[in-house]
Parts: sequence; structure tokens; C-alpha cells
Amino acid sequence: MLRKKILVIHKDEEVVDKIFLRLDKNKYEVIPFFDELTALSHYRTNSEEIDLVIFDVESIKIQSSELLSRLKDIKPDVVGVLISDVDDKDTRKVDTKIKQAETKVLTRTRNIRAKIRKPIKTAKLQKTIEELLDV
Repeated sequence: MLRKKILVIHKDEEVVDKIFLRLDKNKYEVIPFFDELTALSHYRTNSEEIDLVIFDVESIKIQSSELLSRLKDIKPDVVGVLISDVDDKDTRKVDTKIKQAETKVLTRTRNIRAKIRKPIKTAKLQKTIEELLDV
């Protein structure tokens, strides 16, 4: 069985490590990047091999909506999962910038097929990825 390749773009090494450690190594190959521009460069040359892109709404070098736009320019049918601190059911005041960034990404495309809230829960992560990649 071929392992599915997942590109993970997140500024926090701890988050990337958690994703890497929580996924079945026999099913998935996690390709980690901590920098959006380096990840885009890798994606540009390897997009046909990558099955899923997981990225954070709080991007550092470019906005998450711009990151998604560039990913789509490379591969229009890119499948993405957004990582966010924002809980839609949460009535507490959340960082307005984060919420606006998330809304911008989620309303502009159908490429984002799921959202995972931090802290990332193993069962939710695995279930989401299995559903998206049909494994």
C-alpha cells in the first residue's frame, strides 16, 4: 500500500511534531515545513505527489488566504485542512485578526475540506484525514 503524503505547514514545531507522531507511519508520510515560502517551493515541484495540505490560519510570512491561493495556482484541486484556535461555538471574544483570517480562507474556496481546532486531538485528526483521503 502506498503511503499518502501530507504536507504540514505550521510555525510551531511542537504542533508539527504532534501531527507527525499521531499519524500511522504505515499509512502516511508527513512532510513538515515551518515556513510558508519554503513549503510553497517544495509544493511547486512535488504537488502531484502530495495528497493533502494541513496549514495554520496564523501564517507568518504570508496570509493564510494568500498561501491557499498560491497552492491552488499550483494545483487547483488541492485538498486542505485548516488548523485554527477559533471555535465556532465559542462565545468568548477571540482574536479578531485570527477570526477574520479564518473567515477569509473558508469563504473563498471549497478546497478547505475540514478545520481542526487546537489543541489537536488525535482521534479527530485521524478521522478527518481518513475521511478526506479514503483510507
